[in-house]
Amino acid sequence: MTKREKTIKLLLLLIFFLPGGGLVCAFLLYFPMKGLIGSGRFDMHAIPAGEIMPEADDGHHIFEASTELSPVGALILERMSTPPLNRDATSEKMPSPKSILARMAAGKDLEQVNALLCQLYPERGVGSSWWLRRGDYDFKLATWTTLLYLFGHNEERLYPETRRHLLEVLLTESGGSPKTTVPGSVGLVVETENHILLAESSRYLKNQWLHLQGTEEERLNPRHDNKRNGLENWLLSFLDRIIDEGVYEFNSRPYSGYSFHALLNLEGFAEEKALRKKARFILDRENYVYALGSLQLRRFPPFRRQYRRADTQHLSSDPHSAFFYVWTAVTADDERVLPWPGLYGDWSLMASLLPYRLPDDLRHWALQKDAPYYLRFSRGANACPEVYSGGPGWLLSAGGANRGVRSLLVALPITLMLEDGKTTLDECLHLQGKGTWRQWNHTGVYKNFACSNGRAHIPEGWVAEAKASGWSIFRAALNKDLLIALYEEKDISLIVLFPEEAQSPDRLLEKLQQANADARTLEHSFTRPDGTKIHYDLNAPRNRWVITGENNQPLEQNWRHWEQITGTVPHISFHRPEADDEEREHRY
Repeated sequence: MTKREKTIKLLLLLIFFLPGGGLVCAFLLYFPMKGLIGSGRFDMHAIPAGEIMPEADDGHHIFEASTELSPVGALILERMSTPPLNRDATSEKMPSPKSILARMAAGKDLEQVNALLCQLYPERGVGSSWWLRRGDYDFKLATWTTLLYLFGHNEERLYPETRRHLLEVLLTESGGSPKTTVPGSVGLVVETENHILLAESSRYLKNQWLHLQGTEEERLNPRHDNKRNGLENWLLSFLDRIIDEGVYEFNSRPYSGYSFHALLNLEGFAEEKALRKKARFILDRENYVYALGSLQLRRFPPFRRQYRRADTQHLSSDPHSAFFYVWTAVTADDERVLPWPGLYGDWSLMASLLPYRLPDDLRHWALQKDAPYYLRFSRGANACPEVYSGGPGWLLSAGGANRGVRSLLVALPITLMLEDGKTTLDECLHLQGKGTWRQWNHTGVYKNFACSNGRAHIPEGWVAEAKASGWSIFRAALNKDLLIALYEEKDISLIVLFPEEAQSPDRLLEKLQQANADARTLEHSFTRPDGTKIHYDLNAPRNRWVITGENNQPLEQNWRHWEQITGTVPHISFHRPEADDEEREHRY
């Protein structure tokens, strides 16, 4: 028991002797408090995968020996390995672990880098930081793990004495006892998903290294055998929970990058094939949602954690985009994407150095939307879903819903992105909700359609080509065949897209007015010119889908009953070419 845990238990003992203190302590210690506080996984449940979920890739990814990097990868490696190296390990300006990794990958100042590494010591503990404890060392721990496995066999880069320092000092976690609660919380606070993945993947891979390549004493020590110490089974079970229940910190800013790093380490370095396969599948599934929920490597989805980022404006402000600029291997002049914004460059570095690569289908759909599609992706009953409608040159993105303070969910505006190079929210047509974002239910996206109970934001420079009775018809600036209909009256905002529309804006406006002659019906339903009717509840509670039906046939509003992936989406495969384990080599 640590000193802080002893202090907390002493405080509980003191509270016990205060008036009513016994009841307080009983509540804290005996009622199911675990999970009610903190930011860890909470109130999750299994979600059926669905018929269109791609099968997991059974192939063995090749760890290529080539040093060739993608254009963004080469740029970030040069950028992160260029600044002067401060050799004083006590300096506040000491290089970050990722900049040290970049310098070693670039083969620069190797003597200084090795000397500096041998001076470093953990200055914090593993796990979440809070007012009684300085944590977050596992952010560095995962990078030291990457460095060990990339260069541990290359003594010209990572000197033997430096490798020993890594194993004995900097890689602090080993053995078979995972940490699943926040240190110092007396087991009452569940640790966050990214901290668990970072710490336990690093523990597993350090054990594996010592068990296979350590000294004779280390190889024979059962503490380092992940099968005998139970850690492998525990980690497989934890990844199964993420596969069955979903990623908890989805689209998180900044935590999803840390979770990806941990999964990339497992996918690249774990000897156990089942562990690599599960880590790869989780990565592929999250990348599936990104590929179809983005346009020109921009996206604007709801996310869990952090609330303070709720007013974000940039359309590429999450870590996931930084990975995709590397995984898609785009060049600076590729018209299918915007120029790399440089955000979260450290994650672009990890994407470059670690072996994971996208399946061909995901790379294709991330760069090019060949046909219209509609996607619903469930994040669980107590989260909010991601809903997208996309096609060549456009993407409608639902903004989700907050589910209370403990949910940590940030709802965003419903956004229409076009292939026009815009990078901020105000440059896009989007729908706000009534009240503050904490009150929004912004799940009202369907096929070529979106609705909200708030107001629309029309970007500067947009001029309607036809306008009457609350309707405004716009023509997409770069895609002249795409007409955009906006209806806006008090507490009603609708966006309806008409791709490849041959008729004039005036004729489309006339047809919309004829199909929806009684404006009062637009409070709950919209009829397309072809007669298709979409039903919705603009004030649906924040645990129900805003879309209620189509052509008088009800749709499942309760997303507790949704599958992980549903919709009219293209066939996508996670398959990669297979390779024998012997072909998995170190890049450097």
